[in-house]
Amino acid sequence: MKAITIHQPWAAMIAAGWKTIETRTHDRFIGLEGQTIAIHASARVPSDDQYIFAMRYREGARGQYVDGLQIARGCVVAVAHVVDARWLFGCFCREAMCEAYGKFGLFLADVVRLKDPIKARGRQGIWTLPPEVEAQVRRQVG
Repeated sequence: MKAITIHQPWAAMIAAGWKTIETRTHDRFIGLEGQTIAIHASARVPSDDQYIFAMRYREGARGQYVDGLQIARGCVVAVAHVVDARWLFGCFCREAMCEAYGKFGLFLADVVRLKDPIKARGRQGIWTLPPEVEAQVRRQVG
């Protein structure tokens, strides 16, 4: 199974189903379209600005805050199906939880949050889960 590493707290927001578009400034993730991928939370601690932004973000009219999300680090936290991968030239800021215009977006659906995050070493770019980690992920996803 392919995986991408995402800084926290955005990985947790994807796992919670709040962030449905992951953005990049490049299109190297275009080959993921149509695949189910693992969402890996980086071990890196976010900057104070990133953390404060995420903790204050209000998701839609439901008024749900990020407070209380499990902010696991260095773990696979979810799997998601990439339904589209393309450059963004419209208003996708709410779904991407950032300024998205002109960025490349992975549109994520059917997200399954892992009950027990699985420790794994992440990498930049697209990488493949080690077989033992993939087996643990598949056991949780079913």
